[in-house]
Amino acid sequence: AASMREPGDVVVAVHTSRQGVAYYGPGLGLALGEDLFLADSLEDLDSIVAEAGPGGAILLTSMPRALRILRPDMQARIEGGWTSSRTFAATIGDGQISVWTPRGR
Repeated sequence: AASMREPGDVVVAVHTSRQGVAYYGPGLGLALGEDLFLADSLEDLDSIVAEAGPGGAILLTSMPRALRILRPDMQARIEGGWTSSRTFAATIGDGQISVWTPRGR
């Protein structure tokens, strides 16, 4: 995600990806609260995206089944505004990490 960013973009770790991204993000040059944000609800996601301004938000998701079951509103918003650009394989179940870029980019 860090390499896919354009100037002004922020990275948002969504739902089950939050802990891993918060841990590994600083090592990739992402600062929590500056260009890396964590969203566990639709309200969180909408607020972060609104604050992102003219840049945009790149989203990171993991465990799509859990997202679909536990946060269907977030999944619907993500699928409506972003495109899954890249997915990294997982070593457990559906724990892969997907990178979502704003639709139309």
